[in-house]
Amino acid sequence: MFTPQQFKAGIATLLAISLVVISAIIGSTLCRVKETHINLHHEQISSIISELQHGDGEETVIKVQGARGVVMSDASPVAVVKTAASAKEVDTHLARMPHHSVVGDFLSNVATPEQVSLLSRLVDHLQTSGMPFVKGLLDAHPEIVDCAQEHGFCAAQPKCLKNGKYQVHFGNPDKEVSIMHEATPDKMPYSCNVPTFGRDPVPGDMKRCWMDCAKAALEVNRVEACPKDRAGMATHEHVWALIPSCSSEQFKRPEEKIYQEAISGFCSDEKTKIGMKSWLDCNFRPAYINAVKESQNWNGKPSHDHWIDRAWVTFFKGSATGMKHSFMVTNLIRSVEFFSKYPIIVVVFDTNEISKDWDHRLYKSLIVIHADGLESMLGGRGGISFNFNKFRAMFQLRVRTGVQVDADMVVGANCDRLFDATEKHVTSDYPYPIMPVHWMSRHKEEGKYIDGFAVYAAPYPDSFPPRIRWAHCHPTWTYHALPFIADALLAKIDSYQWQRAPRVMAKLGATPALTPPFYLAEDEDLLNIMLWRYQALKQWCKWDVEPDIFDRYLKQETNGQETMIDTKWYPEGVPLVIVTMHNTKHTVVIDKMLGRLAREGFPDGYLFFKGKYYANPEAMQAAVDMSKAPCLLI
Repeated sequence: MFTPQQFKAGIATLLAISLVVISAIIGSTLCRVKETHINLHHEQISSIISELQHGDGEETVIKVQGARGVVMSDASPVAVVKTAASAKEVDTHLARMPHHSVVGDFLSNVATPEQVSLLSRLVDHLQTSGMPFVKGLLDAHPEIVDCAQEHGFCAAQPKCLKNGKYQVHFGNPDKEVSIMHEATPDKMPYSCNVPTFGRDPVPGDMKRCWMDCAKAALEVNRVEACPKDRAGMATHEHVWALIPSCSSEQFKRPEEKIYQEAISGFCSDEKTKIGMKSWLDCNFRPAYINAVKESQNWNGKPSHDHWIDRAWVTFFKGSATGMKHSFMVTNLIRSVEFFSKYPIIVVVFDTNEISKDWDHRLYKSLIVIHADGLESMLGGRGGISFNFNKFRAMFQLRVRTGVQVDADMVVGANCDRLFDATEKHVTSDYPYPIMPVHWMSRHKEEGKYIDGFAVYAAPYPDSFPPRIRWAHCHPTWTYHALPFIADALLAKIDSYQWQRAPRVMAKLGATPALTPPFYLAEDEDLLNIMLWRYQALKQWCKWDVEPDIFDRYLKQETNGQETMIDTKWYPEGVPLVIVTMHNTKHTVVIDKMLGRLAREGFPDGYLFFKGKYYANPEAMQAAVDMSKAPCLLI
């Protein structure tokens, strides 16, 4: 027989190993690759464990390292050529992954046998049922929660609190007979017996108590300033603080002056002005404070002075649960947390509830902004693609230098080079966003191969003005480009007002051709055509690559690596700058890949051209002739 001390020690070791598996499979380990080492940060796996701290214990560390084979055996789409972290460093960080002292203390002083059993079942489910199944269970919300047998006590269940009260039933649910009392939190725990409820609803039957726990409607409180904390706030209540936009005030800060000029076309029309409102999700107050360089004593009110130096920006609308859109954004957020030193802003349109995975306590660089749908700028009518909210996410934010990434993307090593390059190339002399080369040229030439998608191709006679090759709509920008970006959206939703805008006429003439109302149906179409019309000729080399390209890069494979040749702009191929991956719709695969990259790192050679990888632009430019590759390296 085991002594109590031996039993607790065994359970502690088992749970420590389980935590490694959970962290790896769920993708909950958070880390950031910096130069040649990986700093690891860990996500809470359960509300049972209230805080995290590093622990010791030689025996437990050895056990955890022994579990490394389980962690690393997950099927993964990549086998990385490791140069960013040594095996010794990886082992050292893996050994620190569980927080042994907290778990040990919890098991010794708090845990019930059932709580330990639940954690064990979670690990079993992850291994046998898979992460999507387990995530579905955790995202679900029960309609009722059993809380006590007769003569017991119902403990408070915060998720069941509705309008400040708990609805506690006493009776026999099998017979659908019960008495319901509403109890305020100060009355909890609530006695489950006849004297408390006043009578016996089913004499002679064994009775029990349960709570109504149907998911409460999310309440959004739109305010002028974020509270300093969430004390006393209902769990289903969200607080958003208004971010100022349109103003007649005269500003001295150059970026604010340009910002106000950019949005003037929308602010001058009451119909579109209403759509200029956006709100900071106050749960993300700490990240916002850091990004705008406010003090911890900030009054909670966003202002015209709150500019963010550099940020990744994406936009979202959809379900807060499941394995699709919200989980794609989760993978993107995690990749930024792992591999970038700059914040990511998720602009959530026309959606009140966000994924539980977007935890402000874990993602210190995540900022969530809310805004009404595009219909709010159209008098309530629809008919315009949701993707045009991408422009709103760019010009309604006060970001000095931004990189727009779609939900189905993740970033990798060297991704922050995009910000340096953008600040170099998008200036007052070149006030336009820059987009990367598209894998599809869309250029039609008689009798020549059109990259498999001739249906999208069109001729472009030599007599036409010069233009860049078709670009992928992942623009980078500085505040100098905000007027152009705002005008692009205005051209879509009110082309007559756009046509009369003084800065548009100054660039395109007194009567610029209108944007056809039923043409240029997507954001990428419009932005490409607008850049052509403005004779904006800068273009990034391909930095938003498809998964197969990214996979070959991780393996440093040269055979079969993509070239994207065309006969007009890139007859020798398009240089690849592999710092992000696009089309990451297979969320489970990407989650596993992120975990592996966080542990193993990336190859040094992230640039590819003419059959070879290079570690920096200077090395590539010194080694190969790039005169027939008119794109900008990063």
